[in-house]
Amino acid sequence: MTVGQIRTALKEDKPALHVLAEQEKNRCEYWAPLHSVVVTALKQVLANDFGDKDDAKPFFMYTSFESWLERHKTPLPRVLDPSKAHLWLSDYRKFAAQFGQIIGWDTTNRKYVLAHGMTGVEWEHYSNPQREDVYDKYMEAWKDIDLTVVQPKKPTN
Repeated sequence: MTVGQIRTALKEDKPALHVLAEQEKNRCEYWAPLHSVVVTALKQVLANDFGDKDDAKPFFMYTSFESWLERHKTPLPRVLDPSKAHLWLSDYRKFAAQFGQIIGWDTTNRKYVLAHGMTGVEWEHYSNPQREDVYDKYMEAWKDIDLTVVQPKKPTN
């Protein structure tokens, strides 16, 4: 994703990132809605790390973010193996899929936003959701989810 793509998405009333086919592993173009928590974080990064002429620059540096996650381990108390009991970059996508099921995010929208199973005639020729529709369906499921709240650990006796 480029800085310009992020800026364009954030200007919309219903912010959704336009992912181009060449930026996606399955070569599918789609809209990725941005939750208000993400919007706030992206605006801070734009204001602090990028200038007005940086639209062509990449916004995310995959390896840098992966390294940051390694240094700032977010514990996952339900994972039994201590060497794996922290958040990995690949866990974000898995979390969205699994938690999406818990909160009742419907299968079609979950597949679309996560770019899962979007190959074949149906997706290629018939399914063409619009940005605002994708955003509305996403927020219907995710609007009340506060991903910034960390649950306190229960005391052990």
